[in-house]
Amino acid sequence: MEKKIIAAGDASESFLESLAKVDDKVGSRKTKKNQELEENWIIKRYFMLLDQVKAIAYPIKIMKDESPDFLVVEGIAYYGIEVTQSTSEDFQVLLAESDKGHGEFFDPTSIKYDRQSVQHGKKPTRRKYTKQELQKMLHKDFSKALATPARMGSPHPSAAQWATDAVKNKIETIRSWPQKKTETTRILLYENGPDPIFDNHDFKAILKEKLLSTFNDGSVDPKAIPVDCLLGDGRHLVFDVLNSSRLISMN
Repeated sequence: MEKKIIAAGDASESFLESLAKVDDKVGSRKTKKNQELEENWIIKRYFMLLDQVKAIAYPIKIMKDESPDFLVVEGIAYYGIEVTQSTSEDFQVLLAESDKGHGEFFDPTSIKYDRQSVQHGKKPTRRKYTKQELQKMLHKDFSKALATPARMGSPHPSAAQWATDAVKNKIETIRSWPQKKTETTRILLYENGPDPIFDNHDFKAILKEKLLSTFNDGSVDPKAIPVDCLLGDGRHLVFDVLNSSRLISMN
């Protein structure tokens, strides 16, 4: 079966023109179509950032697939990309509930918001918050959240721990595939927590340290796992977290 080509180009200009046509307008959170659009949004910004620093060996072709999510032919290289997100489960519950409010978000300050409250039918009052306003309400100072568990009704691990858990889960998923389509599969992690991290060197260092310490038991060779992390607004990318850990930012 022929793979669906997402974007392709022989050089930067033609590739960026092709990427610009990728549908990434995310809608309702509950549909399979929306999951595809979220992946498109992530992959589009990932390659835009790589092109900006001339880190793409042309020609390139990106194809949609499953296990992994994308197959990439880049120059003479052929590899897969498996997309995942790191976030707080309770934050995703909050966003899912807010979807039912037709553009209105719950006010997280109106009651103690947690899963148990939702199950018991207790709902925060509604008002029309932007997503950015909600994020600011949830975490006033994210630099503190890196070192201290963030709270939204109940304790959460730090953002770096969410990211580490997401990578570990994805590695297990990749290992469970009955057959490998490519020699290398990159893990593309999108940091999508309650307060998105932007250009944050502390987060980059903490994430690398946590991942490396996790794999100290020898179960995984960090150098054999390409992990890239797209940060909250899609304008910053930590490329090859476990090795060079290069921060790339959109001009």
